Amino acid sequence: MLIDTGRVLRVIAEMPGGQQASAAMFASAYAMDESAVAEAVTELAAHGYVDLSPVACEGGPMILGVTPRGRAWVHTHHQQQRH
Repeated sequence: MLIDTGRVLRVIAEMPGGQQASAAMFASAYAMDESAVAEAVTELAAHGYVDLSPVACEGGPMILGVTPRGRAWVHTHHQQQRH
């Protein structure tokens, strides 16, 4: 299943600061496919947009938060949508 990695990044950026979630918890909370979210966050981490824990849990990759690069992308994308 394909998933919009930009949407995943935007939703992660909206998580309260310091909140961590496994890909499975994230997928469940936002009604997304668990395996697609795991794939998306892995891809986002590979490109430096999110931080993942070096140790995965049984719920998949553990999302630690959005990097400054990821926040900049979200901000730029939000500005483009407003115009």
